[in-house]
Amino acid sequence: MATVRTIQAHLLCDGLFTSPPIDAAYTWQTAAAVQRFQRGVMILPSGTIDRTTLDAVAQGSHERDFRAALRVLRERVAAATGLIEDGTAGPGEGTVVGRELEPEATWRVPGHAPMDGAAPDLVSAAADAAARALGWSDADSAQAFLEELARSPSQVVAVALPRAPAYHGSAMALSVEIDPGEVRPQRSGAPRRPALILYAHDAERRIPLVRWPTTIGGWQWQDLGGEIAQRWKPSPIGPRVWRDLLVGPSWLPPRSTPDRELVRGDDGRYVLAREQFGPSYRAAFGLIAFIHLREDLEGGRVVLDDQGIRTHGTGNLNSLASGASHGCHRLLGRNVVRLADFVLAHRLHVRRGDTPTYYHRVVRYGGSFPITIDSLGYRIELDPPISVEVLDGRRGD
Repeated sequence: MATVRTIQAHLLCDGLFTSPPIDAAYTWQTAAAVQRFQRGVMILPSGTIDRTTLDAVAQGSHERDFRAALRVLRERVAAATGLIEDGTAGPGEGTVVGRELEPEATWRVPGHAPMDGAAPDLVSAAADAAARALGWSDADSAQAFLEELARSPSQVVAVALPRAPAYHGSAMALSVEIDPGEVRPQRSGAPRRPALILYAHDAERRIPLVRWPTTIGGWQWQDLGGEIAQRWKPSPIGPRVWRDLLVGPSWLPPRSTPDRELVRGDDGRYVLAREQFGPSYRAAFGLIAFIHLREDLEGGRVVLDDQGIRTHGTGNLNSLASGASHGCHRLLGRNVVRLADFVLAHRLHVRRGDTPTYYHRVVRYGGSFPITIDSLGYRIELDPPISVEVLDGRRGD
């Protein structure tokens, strides 16, 4: 009770309650506020008060703000250097000025050992070098730097950053492997979770650059001709290619998606959950989607078949902890944006522009809500495509 009351005081101070909490009672009001806090500090938003959340609260607001600034700096450094190697395929993420910027649950895939020959955490090392060059040792020094910069907005700041590895180039040989782990229809709580691994190919070497938590299908509610039932929706296995990258993608709900999943409650009534359709970081496909295309042979020529499977960002962050999806391979929003930046910086590509479509549906649940979508997103074509292998995994009992 004392812990809940203390947490509630912190959440109230941060303005994270939308409805007044019940004093010392862990009801939905407090759980929702905890989720908002967790999202703000890069903790998977479970809504429960675990050790990671307690540690984040104990850090204090100035330290949390400093770590947020370091995360922004790290992404700027990754974009400037063209680095993606973050240590996740090897021993793990490093620190920036002595601080771990995210909890392990956001980057370590349970059940996977460090990979042989994996790239070290070059991103954190470069961010650490940049922070120290700027004099950012703590919250006060970072605040003083930014306040001085605000007084001189035309000031240019130059920082020497580490060189990229020798295998980097403008037309890198890359491939992707998706390991489904031990997620199976007959079992829950699998100790080995799905992982997406990006490789660079350098002569005879295949270098694991990153290994991130992802999803591989799962039990989902489906509309089976008027009957709503749960069915196992697996991810298609086998070889695929990433040729098309969509920026600001739209999600077209399959006809099997129950109407109930396309609405949400709002002040005692149902409204259409428009944020799911995109484009938005909260949408089903997030900000970026790589289309999985299967290569088929028809009439002596290769054709690419889109079965609706994507590697994409997600607003449902907790699905990364369970490994479950509708068949697509979800990534943390930050990671899929970093992946797109890296691919476009190191692969030849052509900007194809807006991709028109026509989708119309009327959702009938708690009202009548029409959906019309006229664009799939802004398409960029990779030339040549990146090969992707979705492994079969361990399907036996």
